[in-house]
Amino acid sequence: MGGQLKKNFESYAMKMKAIDDGMVDPEEEDTKPEELLSIYEEFKTRNGKAPPVILFQLLSKIFDEDMTRVENYFKGYLDAIVAKKIFKAQDFGEGISKVV
Repeated sequence: MGGQLKKNFESYAMKMKAIDDGMVDPEEEDTKPEELLSIYEEFKTRNGKAPPVILFQLLSKIFDEDMTRVENYFKGYLDAIVAKKIFKAQDFGEGISKVV
């Protein structure tokens, strides 16, 4: 699960970089960056994973490599997750606590 979440974040970051660099028009894009976030709903509903566990897996995987990608795109990625309202505020707190 952690590996899939890391790949999902990397895909999001690559799409956002392409949009930022003007290489891709966001209106003509086949898959919008926000649409990549459906993986969270799948883990939660189909796989029955607890939201804090999903968030823990994400946080434990993405901070191990390219920090520039995290610095540039993680805030937007996290904002998009929050906007989809898949998780409650408490889930974020518990997920972060597991990392600490």
